[in-house]
Amino acid sequence: MLTSLRNPMVKQFRRLHQTKARQQQKMFVLEGTHLLEEACATKAELKVVCCTENWQQSHLALWETAIAHANRVELVSEAVLKVIATTMTPDGVVAIAQLPVTHPFSQ
Repeated sequence: MLTSLRNPMVKQFRRLHQTKARQQQKMFVLEGTHLLEEACATKAELKVVCCTENWQQSHLALWETAIAHANRVELVSEAVLKVIATTMTPDGVVAIAQLPVTHPFSQ
């Protein structure tokens, strides 16, 4: 379980709270069960999924799906979750996803 607020992954989540970092790295943060379900359903490229132990135990099927779709999965402490999430009351899961490639319309 990840408990250190100084972990490089925690720092990566914090950087992605800034628009400039999201644009440069072409990644963004997903927060919450519903958004993770949607990301898995659309086969979004998940770089990291982090959740609390309580969330994992109450969402076992989605946890297994996230393991299959993500490059990395981590259990994190409540303290770490509060730092990496942007919402005031996170529901227990956050993820980093790759921005999808978009193509301009041809004329």
